Amino acid sequence: YNMSGWVTRRQQMERHIVVIGSGPGGFAAALEAVRAQVRVTVVERDALGGTCLNRGCIPSKTWRTAAEMVERLGGAGDFGVDPEGEIRFDPVRLLQKKRSVVEMLREGMETRLRHAGVRFLSGIATPDGPRGVMVRRADGAAEKLRTDSLIFACGSRTAECPGLPFRKGMVLSTDDALELSERPRSVLIVGGGANGCEFASILSALGVGVTLVEAAPRLLPSHRVDADVAAALMREMKKRGIAVRVNHAVAGSEVTEDGVKVQIRRSSSDEMVTESADMAIVATGRRPADGLEEWKRFGLDCDGVGWIRVNIRLETVMEGVYAVGDALGPVRPMLAHVASMEGMAAAANALGGNVLP
Repeated sequence: YNMSGWVTRRQQMERHIVVIGSGPGGFAAALEAVRAQVRVTVVERDALGGTCLNRGCIPSKTWRTAAEMVERLGGAGDFGVDPEGEIRFDPVRLLQKKRSVVEMLREGMETRLRHAGVRFLSGIATPDGPRGVMVRRADGAAEKLRTDSLIFACGSRTAECPGLPFRKGMVLSTDDALELSERPRSVLIVGGGANGCEFASILSALGVGVTLVEAAPRLLPSHRVDADVAAALMREMKKRGIAVRVNHAVAGSEVTEDGVKVQIRRSSSDEMVTESADMAIVATGRRPADGLEEWKRFGLDCDGVGWIRVNIRLETVMEGVYAVGDALGPVRPMLAHVASMEGMAAAANALGGNVLP
């Protein structure tokens, strides 16, 4: 499609689209909009790249690559290859590698936005009337932006588990787990979705004793995952020595000098079991990003949890205001490539198109 056919060139250049968030959805939306030669400003309260780059896909795949290397070297003898000496894993060096990969990709994104003509502002965006955005920077400065269209790509954040509150160094979110600089002897992972299973596989391959707890009757309980796939994964987990407890929910916890003790209850009875580990990782899902309450006063419609409601064109009840990616909640797959396609569609629609993601 050709956006330039929807508005005149002069009208395009006078339009201003503000994108809140620079993850896959916001990044794609900004590049798609600037192609039509409109002014585009991206506002980011954290690091450029959002969850995917900084606390999700990229860091976890760096960890996974390390785990795969350890496994391959461990089985090399079966193929007549004998690596000399003991295979040792250094989490500090892996952490350095992870950070360098993230920084390299972040610089690449920054360069691409700059060359495309997108303005990037680091700060917190709050409403300044129904058509205005106030950006408050870390240094205390503030800037008002007038907008023709606004695209929320503010993502989501880690959810805490009832009965198992986060505690630095002991009860970790998945964000925290990607910053580990020491290898624990044992870990209890709560949540048998994609993130929990990925962490369980990675840490087990790196020599950590893993117990995985899931309240549902199976791993990968999402309706989008076939039951046969979940059953195959369960078998693979057991082969790897991962202790899997499905149909068990957290009932309480205690942090001691030796680690974490978590009480879990079987769903079908009152049977209680206590699991002990050096630390716990909570992978029980996501919750809405902070900062949307103020926007609700100007008409932004969210559901009872706080996820933004949109129509099939990704437009909110506020005319000219769109939302994409994780900000829409689990009603859609919370995946980077989904957010990217939604970002492109929202940008097109903000310029008068009728693109359905």
